[in-house]
Amino acid sequence: MNLLVVESPAKAKTINKYLGNDFEVIATVGHFRDLAKKDGVKVSDDYSDVELNWETTTAGLKMLENIEKKANGYEKIYLATDPDREGEAITWHLVKSLEKKIDKEKFERITFNEITKSAVIKSFDDARKVDDNLVSAYLARRSLDYLAGYSLSPVLWRKMPGSRSAGRVQSVAVRLIYEKEIEIEQFEPEKFYKLNVHGQINGAKLDTTITTLEGQKVDKLFFKDENLANKAKKYLNSNNFFIKKIEEKTIFRKPRAPFNTSTLQQTANSQLNFSASQTMTIAQGLYMGVDINKETIALITYMRTDSITLSKDSIDILRENIQKDYGDKYLPKDPVEYKSKKKNAQEAHEAIRPTDISIKPDDIKQFLSEEQFKLYDLIWKRTIASQMSNAQTNQNSLQIECEEQNITLKATLGKLIFDGYKKVYNLQEEDEEQIISLLDNLKENDKYKVDDVEVLESFTSPPSRYTDASLVKKLEELEIGRPSTYASIIQTIVNRGYVLKSGKSFILNDRGRVVNVFLCNYFKKFLEYKFTADLENQLDDVAADKAEWKKIVLNFWKDFEFFINEVMGKPNREVIDVINDELSPVIFKKIGGDIDIKCSSWANTENCDGNLGVKVGKMGGFIGCSNYPTCKFTISIGAFVKEINPKNREGDEIITFPRALGIDADSQKEISVHLGPYGYYLQLGKEMDEEKPKRVTLPKHYDQNTIGMNIASQLIKLPITLGNYPNTEEPVITNIGAYGPYVKYLDIYASLGKRFDVLEIGLDQAIELIDIKKNKPTNKVREIGVLKRRRQKANLYKGKTGKYYFKIGIMNYKIPPDYDGENLTIEDVEKILKANR
Repeated sequence: MNLLVVESPAKAKTINKYLGNDFEVIATVGHFRDLAKKDGVKVSDDYSDVELNWETTTAGLKMLENIEKKANGYEKIYLATDPDREGEAITWHLVKSLEKKIDKEKFERITFNEITKSAVIKSFDDARKVDDNLVSAYLARRSLDYLAGYSLSPVLWRKMPGSRSAGRVQSVAVRLIYEKEIEIEQFEPEKFYKLNVHGQINGAKLDTTITTLEGQKVDKLFFKDENLANKAKKYLNSNNFFIKKIEEKTIFRKPRAPFNTSTLQQTANSQLNFSASQTMTIAQGLYMGVDINKETIALITYMRTDSITLSKDSIDILRENIQKDYGDKYLPKDPVEYKSKKKNAQEAHEAIRPTDISIKPDDIKQFLSEEQFKLYDLIWKRTIASQMSNAQTNQNSLQIECEEQNITLKATLGKLIFDGYKKVYNLQEEDEEQIISLLDNLKENDKYKVDDVEVLESFTSPPSRYTDASLVKKLEELEIGRPSTYASIIQTIVNRGYVLKSGKSFILNDRGRVVNVFLCNYFKKFLEYKFTADLENQLDDVAADKAEWKKIVLNFWKDFEFFINEVMGKPNREVIDVINDELSPVIFKKIGGDIDIKCSSWANTENCDGNLGVKVGKMGGFIGCSNYPTCKFTISIGAFVKEINPKNREGDEIITFPRALGIDADSQKEISVHLGPYGYYLQLGKEMDEEKPKRVTLPKHYDQNTIGMNIASQLIKLPITLGNYPNTEEPVITNIGAYGPYVKYLDIYASLGKRFDVLEIGLDQAIELIDIKKNKPTNKVREIGVLKRRRQKANLYKGKTGKYYFKIGIMNYKIPPDYDGENLTIEDVEKILKANR
């Protein structure tokens, strides 16, 4: 009997059917061991060594205990986690956790790029030991991220009230979005005139573009003066035009390479409107396996890869299918080869492709969710197209002149003469090329008749904001992060409230703005793009056995700790002044370039002689007056930029918070959406009201940008009593807490999870959840007592490792080692809570 360990139950389910009775397949459920929250990474005082301390999850302890019990019955223990650094790390953790109790020689590492029977069976032939170099690269990354996050976050909390934690790479991503926002805010639109020339040749309609006017080359911004534009219009209406020259050429369009992680994320975002994290979640499901005709089938290869190459076997199968389904002319003489331009691309891994190209998207559509079908269709078409013939287009460039020779025109016409790989896309372009009808039988000296000339006033547009697609592309260009990290980088900066998403675009919010300025001023070296990219390259060197991981960590920490200590000593007033000095020239800049910080210039405060400036509060940055509290004018930075000093932002749909939704019918108070330090919440009433405003956490499945009064007016009434628990007078309540929606009866809390909506759950369903929780085996030892101020019960529990902890409501609290856990009193609890504040 052998054991095979993978990360997830879904992967285990797919693999289990391939191995028969000689194997037991279990899952670790991802990372079961991580750096301890306290002293997870300890660097010696002389920066000569680094020590890592790990903690195992409760589920992880149970899984390890299960393996230990059965170890003697296993001949081999095969570790088949994902074929990347994270997968290698999970394998290493398993071996490290079990090597003292199980013979190390029993462990074998196997990897496969796809969860198919042939790939899984073949992987046993290449079984090996854990790759220490890949593990070292993982240890280096985790140490760097831990040291940066756990040391920088307290600085932010002290200097930037209301800020969340900060990450090493995530902070660089926020900087990118900040710099784009500054570009947009500093952009001043330039007026120009656009001439649309509509005409015909031989009775066929043809639009043309002006190329020269009186010998001068015409570009997009040439017509800045309306009189000049009208002069060109006059020439166009009064001259006789003819084709002076026709240039013909054949354009060959090569198919694009198969997807790697970044190009899949970019294309799925631009074509399917999927976010990067959404794309990876869907791809994970396709990789793990989908139930088709009562059989679990893995549909794509591993989705975290920077390679754009395919294996020879895969290409051979693709070519066979192309010849069979499309014919010889669609099959190139030789296989199409693709080479990555990235110097650290791991070409040993394959690009993302279907595991079986004969499984066509339409054939399995009924078994897939709509999102799964769209992504699989995208991958399938891209893969098959990548090995097909080039598309061919005949392109005619027409040079059109007039007898007076004072103005010239041009037109470019194209006709697709062989669709090649585009056959897969049913001639619907996947790229930006536009197919234009070819005007047959064109010859030089044919007349071009101008029918109409439109002179349109236009303005230059500000730079576009980043989307998931363009941000991933930029991160890749700068070599910041790696394919496996792009989605989590983006998701983290959104979750922490530094960045908002409006449609597909990322918008910097006030908290992100001030935190970025703070970090760029006081930790500039560590937010440099080159520094972050160089660090990524050093991690690649560790994986390639070209560098020692501890040395990289120690060098980083020696510099970083110096900056941490220096900034902690800075007065908060100085920090706020630095932020104000950097942001004021952007925020208070008027069209024309003048910077005006007078309060009376922007607000309805004629008698105020104070100056406006950037302040920092619990909710992030805001704008206030120097004459506070005499002048109480305040406004969020986002609202100021959008509403008071919009400059070029006409028509720009920026969502700012707080966002007013409407007036509540029962209380006649305003309901609004706010962004707080821990996420979005609804508020009933305003801060200046006599009664303190009521606040309710906004559940994650409601979109803060689009939620309306109908839902908000129901949520703001929480907590709601559903009825009484059977045979009692005690109410069953539904509400939203720190960990999401729940139902409560006495001191029993039951999470609603994803199964029920907090507004839709009924009494019977709530009682069912409570009864399940009520009858669940508990490790509760006793009730400690009732807190004096909170009037809440504190209960003592004993964990599976034998350590005691206490619980208040649904919150767990560790007991410091200097307290006697077994005999903990309510006074002890009060002291521990006070120390944690």
